[in-house]
Amino acid sequence: MKNYLLSIFFPMMLLIPIGSAGQIIDHTIDKLAEKYADKHKNRALVIGVISGEKTEVKGYGHVSRVQDFKPDEHTIFEIGSVSGVFTTTLLMLETQKGSFRLDDRITDFLPEDIYMPAFQPFTCHMEETSGLVATGHERMRMICEPDPDQMPVSISFCDLASHTSGLPNTPRGFYTWNPLQWLSKHSKDPYSDFSREELYNNLYRYVLSVPPGSFFQYSEAGMSLLGNILTDYNHTSYNELLSSRLLGPLGMYDTGIEVPINKATRFAAGHDRKGRITDHWHYDAMAPAAGLRSTAGDLLRLLRANLDLDNNAIGDALAQVQQPRIDVPKHKTGRETMGGYGWFISILSEETNLPVNWINGGTGGFRSFVAFNRDRNIGIVILSNSANAVDKMGFKILEHLVQRKDQKFVIESILEKDLEIGDMPEIYFMPLRS
Repeated sequence: MKNYLLSIFFPMMLLIPIGSAGQIIDHTIDKLAEKYADKHKNRALVIGVISGEKTEVKGYGHVSRVQDFKPDEHTIFEIGSVSGVFTTTLLMLETQKGSFRLDDRITDFLPEDIYMPAFQPFTCHMEETSGLVATGHERMRMICEPDPDQMPVSISFCDLASHTSGLPNTPRGFYTWNPLQWLSKHSKDPYSDFSREELYNNLYRYVLSVPPGSFFQYSEAGMSLLGNILTDYNHTSYNELLSSRLLGPLGMYDTGIEVPINKATRFAAGHDRKGRITDHWHYDAMAPAAGLRSTAGDLLRLLRANLDLDNNAIGDALAQVQQPRIDVPKHKTGRETMGGYGWFISILSEETNLPVNWINGGTGGFRSFVAFNRDRNIGIVILSNSANAVDKMGFKILEHLVQRKDQKFVIESILEKDLEIGDMPEIYFMPLRS
């Protein structure tokens, strides 16, 4: 009976598209990528995939009208907010050295003349006002004042790394004057002249509306502040600190804030949503949050290190960065999501119930998506030099990789359990009718 069932099921298993030997990027992934790259206003796309011990990178489209060739694993892209994961990893490496603890107040590591906003708890009470309401009762109002009996709640390193500091997303939030006018003036390269001194000097203008550590509020300003504190503490530049502590140990030699002259021909031109070439963005104080440039090859090295924590020098720091810390309510992906130290952690789908660590990024002419799941040992990098988002495509590819890997596991389990050498099921093929 067993052989009879297998004689029916085995040919069907052969038809399941689990990819040919050595092939990771299959027809399904090709179709998703080509659909994006073939859109009139999009240009180039690179996809890198890890599945088990295998890795594959493939380019689509053309880098630009002038650079009429496909991108590859060496093509350099702006990666935007993906940079934050590098900064939080630097923080974990620093805490492992014992330089400070995650719950230390950042004010203790800033110059004395730098003001850092803190949340002052309030006390509220009802107070009568003149006049009567329509019901004939006394008119009342609530009065809230700073509570002198409670100490202000200060921002910690943990708050900055987990986006719970209460600071605004971008430096524009520090200003009281017209932010649209500022953005219009700086739209081609908006952060190029925003210096560290300007970041620090504008902190005193901001008032925290929530206690640090209590609520997720994505903040590139907070991530930038974290990176600048780390560099000041080590008396070096962000790029040098990153290279010595993280990029060097992982062999990520094409990643950094600046693109050297000898690599300039590999730096893709960015394109806006209308398909027009944009200026590259440059960063000063905001570099730790969004200023890195990288390649698919380098980002796959980062993913491999996150998947294989036991076999790299910074595995303990990477493991800590991966952990979920706080709920992210009503996330735009529609998935149940938590925030970690730089990474988002979302449930891939109700069917799989798998947690996926991911982060995306965007600048004036680039989009990026980096994600992995340790349970299935899979990871994906998507880099585009167009301003149209790649997140949905990234999640679809992850779902496909999980489905394909699970199908392969089922097939291998059945074959291992039920098929012995010399006991292969008979396979019958019905002749085609003429």
